Amino acid sequence: MSKKFLKVFFSMSLLLIIGKLMGFAKSMLIAYHYGAGYISDVISFEDSLINELYSVFATFLGCTFIPTYLSENENTRTELTNKLLSAGIFFISVIILAAELFAPQLLKILVPGFFDIYDISQMVIITRINLINLFGIFLINYLATLLQANKIYIFLALEGVISSLFIILYLCFLWQYEIWGIVVTRIISSAVIVGILLTAVRTTKIHSFKMYTRINDDRIKGMVKTAFPLLIVSVLYQMNYIVDKSMASGFMSGSVASLNYANLLATALYGVVGYIISTYAYPMMAEKSEDSKKVFNKYYYLLCGFVIPIAVAMCFFSKDIVAIVFGRGQITSENIQVISLLLICYLPGIIAYCIKNYLVKMFYVQKDTRVLVFIDSAGVLVNIGLNFILAKFLGVYGLAIATSISYYISMILQFIILTKREYIVATKGINIRIMIMLIPTVLLSMLMSFVAVSYIESQALRLAIFMFTTCIGLIIFNIESIRTLVVASAKR
Repeated sequence: MSKKFLKVFFSMSLLLIIGKLMGFAKSMLIAYHYGAGYISDVISFEDSLINELYSVFATFLGCTFIPTYLSENENTRTELTNKLLSAGIFFISVIILAAELFAPQLLKILVPGFFDIYDISQMVIITRINLINLFGIFLINYLATLLQANKIYIFLALEGVISSLFIILYLCFLWQYEIWGIVVTRIISSAVIVGILLTAVRTTKIHSFKMYTRINDDRIKGMVKTAFPLLIVSVLYQMNYIVDKSMASGFMSGSVASLNYANLLATALYGVVGYIISTYAYPMMAEKSEDSKKVFNKYYYLLCGFVIPIAVAMCFFSKDIVAIVFGRGQITSENIQVISLLLICYLPGIIAYCIKNYLVKMFYVQKDTRVLVFIDSAGVLVNIGLNFILAKFLGVYGLAIATSISYYISMILQFIILTKREYIVATKGINIRIMIMLIPTVLLSMLMSFVAVSYIESQALRLAIFMFTTCIGLIIFNIESIRTLVVASAKR
């Protein structure tokens, strides 16, 4: 681990942890004021709806922009970036217009179960207002990716802090306006974040903006060609999203919210650890293609060394984590039990999710994205198929288990193809080492969890034991990196 990486990692980690803590505080307040019912279901749906509608352009931008941008000189970079901005605004406008016109039909497809248990006419109006925020989400991601390409990472973490702060303030003082106020607050927070990012771009002088009415460009055509396979995959993920939400909406009231709460806790692991490491390593692999294999191996083990011990500890302390985060207000003990079991179902899959999102970066670097259609299609089809099978026997838990299994399918296929095409090398030894380190980590977590459940009643003390267990797990996995840093410091 280099000092530069540690500096970026810990500065971003601090902001992302603050953002995640604020995100938890936001979810805690939603759970406190609204419980797991109509309002929390609608909030969960509306939040994910925007992200899913935007995901097609996000896929295009995320997989092609940075390698193409870094291959251009300063003048051509500016032109390319502005043409992408013009194209993006047009594309997002078409999506918003179509979704506004067909909002009732969209809801009928996505959440058919809501039509039987909720007032759908109100949801249609809420959805139409919420769609305006697509512009904000697009501009935030566009500007953040531009800053990332210039190795300015801090604003990637700042967005979550600001957006959560606005919602928290709303829930503290104006919560009685329910979902209507939350939708408006999100639009306002997006506008503020866009303003901050624009200021950062102008202050650093990395780009000057200009709109184009003609966006015909061979580079963009090349980016579309590279991204097209992933756009197909994105459509498949939308199908998977439709199946997930559609089936969840057919279970008891609060099922969508419970899935969202558990998923929020599980994906925090990616948001704080996996995202940072992947974000930091990606430009380095893209910029130094001849050393990309070495860079990949270095940060691959680092990723596993952070993600796995934390995920293992969270599995064994899931009920305590859920109780501490959500266990108050309108959330019942039954809700806590459901969410904690869903969290256990999600966490093993999150390890695979972090790894597969890191592996994807090597396909981007090699500009080999066609094979990802096969890989992700297999994962999505497995997920959809298992949804129908497992949900029939396990209910809402089956949806979470199906998601975890599908992540492992995608991850394993990525490893096989990356190794076969020699994009990565010498990962077998790393994986064996990870498996060896996993054994004492699981045993430690199991023992500490048993002690906490059997002998300790205080939630604060249980949380302290969870933190202690996590720290020991991190030391077990990263003992060699720690030793290297100590030796380097001693020599200086």
